[in-house]
Amino acid sequence: MACSGSKIPEDADPENPLWRFACRFWESSAAREACLGLQDRGWSVTRILCATWLATSGNVFPGTESAQV
Repeated sequence: MACSGSKIPEDADPENPLWRFACRFWESSAAREACLGLQDRGWSVTRILCATWLATSGNVFPGTESAQV
């Protein structure tokens, strides 16, 4: 599965559960706008996507991030 209009890196696994989640999540214009707005304020979209995927999977994000995330 490739995200619409995106070329995935050759070493990426498009069947990876995180990749599939990120592609589905990114299809929402509200999610994209929120992530890109946070990116403009210095946040990492990649880390936000990972933390969101983990949270929706019932897991805890093991990295360090602002409590606001």
